[in-house]
Amino acid sequence: MMTFTMAHTYEGDWTESINRLHDAYKLFDKNMSRRYKAIGSIGKLKSLEAPVGKNGIHGHFHVLVTYAEGVDMSAFETVARREWEKAVQQVGGECNERGFDLKLNAMADYLAKHDLAHEMSSHDTKQARKKGLSLVQLLDRAARGDKKSSAEWLRAIEALQGRRRFHAGDIASKLGIPTCSEWEDEEHQAELMEHNANAPEPVKITYPLRDHLRATAIDHPRFGLALILRAARGGDAEKVWSMVKKLCDEYDAFRRSQAITPEQKIEERLFAEVGKDLNFD
Repeated sequence: MMTFTMAHTYEGDWTESINRLHDAYKLFDKNMSRRYKAIGSIGKLKSLEAPVGKNGIHGHFHVLVTYAEGVDMSAFETVARREWEKAVQQVGGECNERGFDLKLNAMADYLAKHDLAHEMSSHDTKQARKKGLSLVQLLDRAARGDKKSSAEWLRAIEALQGRRRFHAGDIASKLGIPTCSEWEDEEHQAELMEHNANAPEPVKITYPLRDHLRATAIDHPRFGLALILRAARGGDAEKVWSMVKKLCDEYDAFRRSQAITPEQKIEERLFAEVGKDLNFD
């Protein structure tokens, strides 16, 4: 398993850092094409991780590379390290000796990094905080009122720009493994068609966006969105409107009991100016 990263700082431009990482890897991958063939590689599995820590967004790739049995990978490692350092320099980045790492026979380690149980078990532990927080962990903290985590999550999302987090190329087809679109399960398809045929018509429930913002505000004492979705489960508009009104009243009372900060004043202006309607289909 190869790991690629480069220098990054908390105060720096997170978007630029992620862009440089991708640009450097593209150069590296292109320059290593002959080397991949030389070790008998039939493909790679690449994943992007981007935890956020004291040094900002730590974008890095984990790449599981295949190679023929019995191949001496020491020469490949030397060339790969040199090519990565050169690619980083070409895109205007910096890296030290930890910018590239090659670990052999690491399939189990690679799979563990994508194991949900592993992610959840390490959540909010001392070791996890040392390595940085994932986007899910930041969002969880933001939902509990952590303003710093909320701001960091927004910066990270903007930096990543919806980039693909996992890529397997054409390795599945080379190994004769059917992709999701090629799976055939007629029994399941029949069940799905029957379910859709018997399902009730979707109901559109509309209410002002400004009410939604108040009812689901990050500093609301209750989990507003979950309560609204639960109320909408049966398609009863009156029940949803009643829940939204109750949440808004609770939020207004909560805000009146708190000292108003400059940030909250900005939110109050937003609530007052937004007049769109929000649709739930």
